[in-house]
Amino acid sequence: MWILGGHAESPITCVKARALTTKDLNVERIHAEDVIEHASRPWMADRVPSQWYGEGVKSSINWLLGDSARPPVDPAGRGSYGSGSELPAMLGYG
Repeated sequence: MWILGGHAESPITCVKARALTTKDLNVERIHAEDVIEHASRPWMADRVPSQWYGEGVKSSINWLLGDSARPPVDPAGRGSYGSGSELPAMLGYG
């Protein structure tokens, strides 16, 4: 995991890790929002990661920065789109 130092590069911008700052996380979150937007456009969809990937990165960063108390995964580690995920029900969506 990039945040904990398990990967050398950030998930979307592929920037080499150094001591992470909140600015680094905010920059990555902005790029995640771009992925979400671009993935919904048919002419861009094959050039960027999936919308779900962008949403997962964004929700993880929101949670890490304390901007959201909602966890990005359920207790089994599944995101909202994972098969059998309990996250939508935990968040009141299902």
